[in-house]
Amino acid sequence: MVVLVDQRSFTFNRMRESTAMIESKEMEYDLLKRAQAGDEEARNLMVESNLRLVASYANKYSQYTKVPWEDLFQEGTIGLFTAISKFDLSTGNKFSTYASWWILQSCSKAVYSNNLVRVPTKLQDLYNNYVKLKIDYHKEFHRDPKPEEIAPLLGVSVKRLETAIQTGQAILSTDIQVNGEGHNTQFDDGGVTFQDLIEDENSVDPVEVVAAEQINEQLNEAIDTLTPKEKEIFFTLFEATGNKFQVKRQMVKDGLASSVGEVDRIYNNAVLRMKNYLGENPYEPDSN
Repeated sequence: MVVLVDQRSFTFNRMRESTAMIESKEMEYDLLKRAQAGDEEARNLMVESNLRLVASYANKYSQYTKVPWEDLFQEGTIGLFTAISKFDLSTGNKFSTYASWWILQSCSKAVYSNNLVRVPTKLQDLYNNYVKLKIDYHKEFHRDPKPEEIAPLLGVSVKRLETAIQTGQAILSTDIQVNGEGHNTQFDDGGVTFQDLIEDENSVDPVEVVAAEQINEQLNEAIDTLTPKEKEIFFTLFEATGNKFQVKRQMVKDGLASSVGEVDRIYNNAVLRMKNYLGENPYEPDSN
């Protein structure tokens, strides 16, 4: 097993030693094949050789969240283990691109499990109003209301209210203080409120920021695999509005291709090459 450490400097020194271990794609695929067959030495070599990738995501997330770098790094390494076991060798795709999605996913879970996760303001307000009505309802009827009973009073659907309740309870159960009588201190003067536990609505969502950075980086890498002619034709058609056939004819006149059909072939080949480079997103992000 690879021992995960919490000393950042030691981790970086270890990465410097293992960066150049894998010298070619063929060697990488051979190690992946062996690792998936149960070869622990091959798996550990794959992990150590990709620790820089894990560290890069830990560094990015640490700029926007209070989750310790060491925790992000260890969660990202778990994602790397998953990528090694699930990577489809038959695709011919780049492993680091595939692995980055799993590392991103693992780091995202670490961030969202932290007690300061930004909740949409409307959902937060809905939950606050629900709690107030719930207290009044209980005082009058001596029982808690069902969502279908209180949703019309709040002017929302039952499903929307249930989502707000689940979100609010998940945060309250881990963060809100409880006084000696077992009541939520959010209703006591000077106590901690639900609002106190939610980050500012204008704060940066680290998961969204890092995911956007990752997409941009990988798109730029994919674009760099194109020839100058492919880049020009791809971007011209991608950004074109109106009659694209006329745009293609103009490119033929400019000497970029001998015919409209060749323009189409070059464009389609460029798209296919980028798709092959990027591969498929191995997971669907959790819906909120």
